[in-house]
Amino acid sequence: MNFYIKKIRLWFHRHPEPKEYEFKPNKVNVVTGDSSTGKSSILRVIDYCLMAKESTIVEDVINTNVSWYGLSFHLNGRDYVIARKAPMNGRINSDIYWAKDTDQFPSGSHPVPTPNITRLDVVAYLNKEFNVPAIQLGEKNKKLDMTFRQSLLLNFLTEDIIATANRYLDNFFFEDEEMYDFAPRIMKLCLGTEEKKEADLTEAKNALEEKIKQEERNKTGDERNRQSYEKKYDTIVKTAIEVGVLLMNETFDSEVVVARIKAAVDDFNRIKRSHAKLNDLANLSDTQRKLKAEIDSYQKLQWEYNKAIRYAEKVKDSLTPFEYLEKHLNQQVMSDESVALFASLEEAFTVAKKNTLKIDELPPEFAENLRKLKEKYRTVTDKIKENQYAINYFFDPNLLVKLVSLADQMKGLEKKSEKYIGDLEYYKLKEQFDIITRDLELVVKSNDVTKKAFLGDVKSYYDSQVGMSSTYRDCEIEFDDVNVRLRLKRPGSHFHIRNIGSKSNYMFMHLCFFLGLHQYLNSRNNSFVPSFLFIDQPSIPYYSNNGRRIQEAGDLTLQKTDDRSRLEEAFRLIDSFMSQNVGDGSNFQIIMVEHADPEYWKNLSYFETRYVFTENRDYGLIPKYVVEQEMTRRKERNEDYISEQIVKEYEKNIEKKLSEI
Repeated sequence: MNFYIKKIRLWFHRHPEPKEYEFKPNKVNVVTGDSSTGKSSILRVIDYCLMAKESTIVEDVINTNVSWYGLSFHLNGRDYVIARKAPMNGRINSDIYWAKDTDQFPSGSHPVPTPNITRLDVVAYLNKEFNVPAIQLGEKNKKLDMTFRQSLLLNFLTEDIIATANRYLDNFFFEDEEMYDFAPRIMKLCLGTEEKKEADLTEAKNALEEKIKQEERNKTGDERNRQSYEKKYDTIVKTAIEVGVLLMNETFDSEVVVARIKAAVDDFNRIKRSHAKLNDLANLSDTQRKLKAEIDSYQKLQWEYNKAIRYAEKVKDSLTPFEYLEKHLNQQVMSDESVALFASLEEAFTVAKKNTLKIDELPPEFAENLRKLKEKYRTVTDKIKENQYAINYFFDPNLLVKLVSLADQMKGLEKKSEKYIGDLEYYKLKEQFDIITRDLELVVKSNDVTKKAFLGDVKSYYDSQVGMSSTYRDCEIEFDDVNVRLRLKRPGSHFHIRNIGSKSNYMFMHLCFFLGLHQYLNSRNNSFVPSFLFIDQPSIPYYSNNGRRIQEAGDLTLQKTDDRSRLEEAFRLIDSFMSQNVGDGSNFQIIMVEHADPEYWKNLSYFETRYVFTENRDYGLIPKYVVEQEMTRRKERNEDYISEQIVKEYEKNIEKKLSEI
């Protein structure tokens, strides 16, 4: 992608003349100078004009003086201008100006640009011009559409990471949470690895694998279900025979048997649910017992009465001879003893006859009452017979327990439908899985080739430079695509070096990474990563004294000779990159901010000092005359405030003295 920045413009609140900074294509455009002069803010202005969601521009001095920020850039043969109103109190302003096919900022009667577009419209347009792939980043619960802004991660080598150990992409610089979690995937996409295809194939493979495992679990589960069903079925049939639902020698299909048992259980449950029915049955049984007892009493009384009658008849029969003797006694010749015996017998006969005559007759309603009782008993008995099924179970504890058990067993009897899809379909899934696995292996191999090619470009710069400590120059370099960083190993070692010493070494590692990355992207005509790199202070590992340059014998230099040589080597490495990536139709632009003096790169072909920011020269990004004007205004405001306070205090003292008088 052919991209380079042409100009930056600042419009000021109280000064009529904007300030512009120009940059050249196919050059290392250097802005150098002292600390706190706004050099690094150039990057922040570029990011802000490229539709950042949040502003990282320093509030003090810069935002307090600037009303609008403007960016003119070239993209794939066309010029564009973007201007955004400056943030106020840290809040993003929605006013945006946009123009195509021009590199000129708006001028004329209007002192500042006139808003004419929304941020989302600019993003949508640049997504198209950057050829951003239409994909989503993130996981299932956190996804967002990729925009051109994610690729900017590869264009900014910031001060915060250039000399750090384990961070190579400054995803925190953008203050955009959408940048935080997606750096590894963005890196893969920009390298041109078939990351999406790999991800899709991996997802499809995992889905098929899970489905196959599920079918295998289903198959195993179906077998267990079948065995469990058969075991429960046999137990239930046995219980059903015991309670009389089934006969011993009945042979039916299992479904018929189950239907029969279910019907019996349903009847049982229906009766069990009917409390009134159960109460009726209990009352009938109780009534039957009472009627039986009452009939028994009647019948016992009648038996006793009949027994008495029979006894009286026997007594009467036994007295017949005595009655005969009594009637014919005068005809007998009797002795004195016989007369005495007869007198005794006569007395006994009189008593016996008297007792026999005492038997009362049964009451006339006796027979009718007994008949009615027997009729009631027959009625109750008939009703009980009609409900003998229920009686058998509810009044026979053994049968009741078994039927309750049978009902409980039937609850657990379920012939689950087979979930296993069948051998043919199962092997089709296996075949699909094998095909996807082979495709994924090919993609992974292809991606590995891509990663090796990228690492080869990084290694070419690592091997060519001599700025790193000699201790690590023969180390093997590897790319960790998960954490997006480079790692070193000793030759033949399986362990990575955890600490490579000074910040200078890490700075060179970062330079090799970014230069090798853009070398790789340029050689493959990457369509959505700009051919642009912003480098923020490669000299940071070497400078002290708050980043101020140190002067020795009139020559601006560093404290130590070896530091100077290493810094020069870093600049030569960057210049070497430009020589390989500029010309023959290739284009590349670097903007670099530095503390170091231009002496360090004066002999390098592609380096060009664009601006020098010093306090005694031009103050920095915000011109001296703008700063001084603002300081004068603040002073006047403060003096006015102080004068006002003095007057108020004077008036207060006068009032106090007058009150005292």
